[in-house]
Amino acid sequence: MDEAARKPWWGRIAWWGWLIVVVVVLVAVGAMTRAIGVPLRHEITSQGLTASSGQRACDDTAKKQFPDGYNPAWVLGKTDESIQNDQWYFSYTAKVSQGGATSEVVIECRVSGTDTEPQVTSFAHS
Repeated sequence: MDEAARKPWWGRIAWWGWLIVVVVVLVAVGAMTRAIGVPLRHEITSQGLTASSGQRACDDTAKKQFPDGYNPAWVLGKTDESIQNDQWYFSYTAKVSQGGATSEVVIECRVSGTDTEPQVTSFAHS
């Protein structure tokens, strides 16, 4: 008798049930990433700069600007992430600490260069 015939019928149904659950979860995750604005395509500048390297460059600049504390909201606080004039442009919120006070600011950062040598061309906060 083969392996499939020895399994009880409810075992075969349970396997299909798990498969359906996995597919539903993958579809839900895809829908949620689109809803919160996570890009599904991999964009780079003509120099080969990716968004993640641009974000790290913005983080490094912000940590120097706010040495007392910097906590970016890259996922839920991001209002823009796009390539403009062959530079990454990021606009996002962050909680920063200065002189013992904590506040939430909007940071706008532009980054050019390559993945190995990103350069922040402008950095402003309000």
